[in-house]
Amino acid sequence: MKHLVFGDIHTRLDLVCALIEKAQKENLKLLSVGDIFHGPNGRLGLDCFDLLVKEGCQFIASNHDFIHVLYLKAIEEGLSPEDAVRAADFHCKHLPNGDDKLERIKREVQAEIEVIGEERLNLISSFPFSRHFGDIFIYHAKPGEGLDAIDDADAFWQQVIKGELCLNGTVVVGHEGDFAKQYNKMIFEQKQGRVIALDLKAKKGGNVGYIVIDENNEIIEIGKF
Repeated sequence: MKHLVFGDIHTRLDLVCALIEKAQKENLKLLSVGDIFHGPNGRLGLDCFDLLVKEGCQFIASNHDFIHVLYLKAIEEGLSPEDAVRAADFHCKHLPNGDDKLERIKREVQAEIEVIGEERLNLISSFPFSRHFGDIFIYHAKPGEGLDAIDDADAFWQQVIKGELCLNGTVVVGHEGDFAKQYNKMIFEQKQGRVIALDLKAKKGGNVGYIVIDENNEIIEIGKF
């Protein structure tokens, strides 16, 4: 079956509906590279998430969607709420107790866990960290194992842009759309492959990038909504 792989939605229901319409019209299986939650149209964007689940969308684990799972796991392991936030959100890793940002994110994560509910959290906890289609490798951020790979996404992109990273095939990611916007293109050609960036800053009113992968594991379309 053909797959419609798309980037970071961040609560944009209009983009979700456009993707679903395309998928239905062309008989495509939806695959999200993550970051459905947190954005301009409702802080969590559960309407987007629930609609995509209803449409049979598959997901890859991402920092915005997985933070609640990581927080709960850390609490179960005996960490304090502050240390659980540090473990769940790499932006908070080095913040001291009492820091305004640490306290704010702690309160937000705790409140969001209640809103998301156990059923959704169980589903999110099952999301894989990558999908492979032949020599097409799809991640939320840089290639790696687990969400700690997101920590050095900036360093990864600097290597990509400078042509220092040796790739085989095609790497498809979201997460770092600033680089796609800055260079006004979604595709970065490499010596031994290419990177396709799908995060086009929907969170800030931008677009969502997508690709279509056919039954032969070939990318037959690259576009955006």
